[in-house]
Amino acid sequence: MVPVDKAEKKNRPTWAWASASTTDVAAIPSWDFDVLVRHSGTRECYSLRTRLRLGTIAGTSLVLAGSACAIYLFIRQALIAEFDATLSTQTRMLTTLVERHADRHFVVYNALQFPEYAREDNPEYFCYWHGDGKILNASPSLLAHGGALPRLQGSLASPVIASVILPDGQSGRAAGVRFRPRQMPRSDHDSDGPSDSRDVELTIARSTAHLANDLSHLGLLLTGISLLAVAATVLVLEFVIRLLMVPVDRLAGRIANLDVNRLIGQLHAKDIPIEMAPLVQRLNNLLVRLQADFLRERGFNADLAHELRTPLAGLRTTIEVTIARERSAGEYRNALADCLVICLQTQGMVDTLLALTRADSGQLRLARVEMDLALVLEQSWNLVASEAASRRLERSWLVNHLTVMGDAEQLRLVFINLFANAAAYAEVGSTVEICLHEMNDRRVVTVANTGCDLTPDQAKQVFDRFWRGDRSRTATGLHCGLGLTLCRTLVGLHGGTITASVQDGRFTITVSLPPR
Repeated sequence: MVPVDKAEKKNRPTWAWASASTTDVAAIPSWDFDVLVRHSGTRECYSLRTRLRLGTIAGTSLVLAGSACAIYLFIRQALIAEFDATLSTQTRMLTTLVERHADRHFVVYNALQFPEYAREDNPEYFCYWHGDGKILNASPSLLAHGGALPRLQGSLASPVIASVILPDGQSGRAAGVRFRPRQMPRSDHDSDGPSDSRDVELTIARSTAHLANDLSHLGLLLTGISLLAVAATVLVLEFVIRLLMVPVDRLAGRIANLDVNRLIGQLHAKDIPIEMAPLVQRLNNLLVRLQADFLRERGFNADLAHELRTPLAGLRTTIEVTIARERSAGEYRNALADCLVICLQTQGMVDTLLALTRADSGQLRLARVEMDLALVLEQSWNLVASEAASRRLERSWLVNHLTVMGDAEQLRLVFINLFANAAAYAEVGSTVEICLHEMNDRRVVTVANTGCDLTPDQAKQVFDRFWRGDRSRTATGLHCGLGLTLCRTLVGLHGGTITASVQDGRFTITVSLPPR
């Protein structure tokens, strides 16, 4: 296992899988991702299967619990309504037992006809009152327990019903009415005094113990059915999850068997569910980019090796020829000067690579100041003026004085590379055109030269690392193909853009920079 830096370990995300030294991922069954989670040492990670299980079980439990509660409340309400309806009917029936004779009321009650009001086990109760509150009659059960019932003054059409505590201490329901008894015909034995026309009140009560017992059994039954339904759901869900996750496991197997040398085209959505097709497409796009990066890295390594081999070979040849025989001090001095030139060229390439690496990793910081961009262009051209003069190049200078916020040193490096590139590839005796103007509130610099034999498609590649139009690399050691790459990176850090175009042998590079 490759050693890992402590800082790298510290900065690893908490959801990272365990390393191969502690957990052999390939040895873990593909269907049990929970094992990976446990081995990863984190409690913040849950597998899709676990989330699906927990979510479905929780949802099913809530639905079943809600349904069971709704059913229980509906049946409870129906049973209570039926109980109250029976109580109301019984109340109306007991009102028929009261007869009003000329001067008094009579309750025609027969214990044999209504045994429920006289039994000792779970009795029922009734009580009649005169309109003035005086008890007219009461059931034997009420007299035996010595209790009292509430006076509920409802009507025959709508008795008043309420929950009460019965004289024997049990919970019950009571119904009460206020009514006028029926008038019996006068007989010869009735007195001629005034008749009793007062209303009579009646309250009857029954225990709800059987109702409570039935509701308790109903609650237990619904709870048991709900638990069995949840258990059955878990079993069915486990089977369904395993069945539905087969395509995911199959895709994971394909990803695990990817060949690093041939990434493109190995993942396809032929037998993948529609919902996973976008995921496969994104993975394929990622693999295309990875394949391109791998190829670019291999090409970069080959180009770097080639670029370094040429100056090293020149350095070695110079040294070998110099030490092959005794030479004068001047010859040794000339040989060392040649070696120094080769070393400086190699160092320049290494410095450029280092600058690109720092820029890519975000370590390159810009010292932004306000500057005259025309002055920066003038200073940059002065550094390549001698090379341009050696090739008899003329300069067309159409530059306005415009200010820009940026790093003067880095921008100077950009334009030195652009001017050096133009001076190196322009036709001998031609003109290098340099323009600076303002367009859409941006500073636009164009550098153009003739003598370009690149195609428009090749012009798009000039900013790639180690790319040169001279594929035979006859200029290796002089131009390593990194200058324009560095220009693109530095211009991008300034928030600008750089493009290259070719038209009728005229090569033009355009740099656009924001003023701030």
